[in-house]
Amino acid sequence: MACGPHIARAMRALPTLAVAVLVTACHGRDDPAGGAIAPDPSAHQRPQPGAQTGGDDADTLSRMGRACDGRDADSCLMLGDAYEHGRGVVESFGLALEVYDKGCKTGSGESCRRLGDMYADGRGVAPSPTKARELWTTGCDGGDGPACAELAGLYASGRSVREDRARAAALYARACAGGVTTACGEVQKMR
Repeated sequence: MACGPHIARAMRALPTLAVAVLVTACHGRDDPAGGAIAPDPSAHQRPQPGAQTGGDDADTLSRMGRACDGRDADSCLMLGDAYEHGRGVVESFGLALEVYDKGCKTGSGESCRRLGDMYADGRGVAPSPTKARELWTTGCDGGDGPACAELAGLYASGRSVREDRARAAALYARACAGGVTTACGEVQKMR
C-alpha cells in the first residue's frame, strides 16, 4: 500500500505532529553515507509528537512513520525539506543532510539534488563542488530535471569541470524534458 496519500493527509491535518513523527521514524539506526556526514550535535533533541491522537489520525501517523523508517524516499524528502527550512521543526542543516542522504540512497533524485545543493553552498558541511557534482549526477540520472540543470550550468561555464558545451546542451535538454522551463531557453541559446 502506498503511503504518500496518508503522508499528505497527515501533513494537512496535523503538520507539526506529522513532521515530528517523520523526524522520529526517518532517522535510521545506521550511519548515513558511511560516516561521510558529521553527526549533528543537536540530533538527540529531535522533536517528539506533542499530543496523542486517536482513530484515523493515529493510524495515518503510524503508517507515515513506518514508511519513512522503511526508507520511503518521499517521506525522507519531506523531512529533509522540513529540517532544511525549519518547517514544523527547528532548522537543522545537519539533520537535513542526514535525511536527504537517506532519501538519495533510496532512489529520490530530488533528495540527491538537494543534498548536492547543500554541498555546493556549504550549508551544514564544508563546500565541496566535487561532491555536489556527484550528487547532481545521481539526481539527474534519477530523473530530477533541476539536478540536470545544475550539472548543465557547470559544464556550460567550466566551473569545477572542463567546459563541455555539447554535454551542457544535452543536460539542458534533459532538464527541459524534466520540466525546468529555463533550461529550455538555454538549449536554444546553445544551438
